Amino acid sequence: MAVTKPYHVKTILVIFMLGAFISILNQTLLFTAFPSIMTTFKVSNSTVQWLTTAYMLVSGSPLPRFSLGALQRGN
Repeated sequence: MAVTKPYHVKTILVIFMLGAFISILNQTLLFTAFPSIMTTFKVSNSTVQWLTTAYMLVSGSPLPRFSLGALQRGN
């Protein structure tokens, strides 16, 4: 029979909540910077939205790989 490791549910929930907060904060900061980005680079609103979407996708894409690596590594 396999021995399972005990998980600290409160710690896991705190980590998820912290990650969600940081993600929302990141989006808020980007949306607040839209006017400055538009005037600095002389681009339209739709271009800035596409760039922001691309940034969020690129910054979030390695997360599944990192979690897989953490699962493979274990404690």
